[in-house]
Amino acid sequence: MGKEVEVFTHCYENKLAVLLKGPTGTGKTRFVEHMAHRLGVPLITVACHEETSAIDLTGRYILKGARPSGRTGR
Repeated sequence: MGKEVEVFTHCYENKLAVLLKGPTGTGKTRFVEHMAHRLGVPLITVACHEETSAIDLTGRYILKGARPSGRTGR
């Protein structure tokens, strides 16, 4: 494309999500590292695989003693 830095910066400044897609080894991670450095923001890297789910990334909350809503306990 040629305008990746400008597009990424615009998205960052406007709190828009960015999806980078491409084969292994095309520089997606390197680009994000560069942009984090350029924008002066910390970068947290998480190793994922095909079986990683959203719940693995966001965490799970377990409520002790909670009853499912809409049930009377019968």
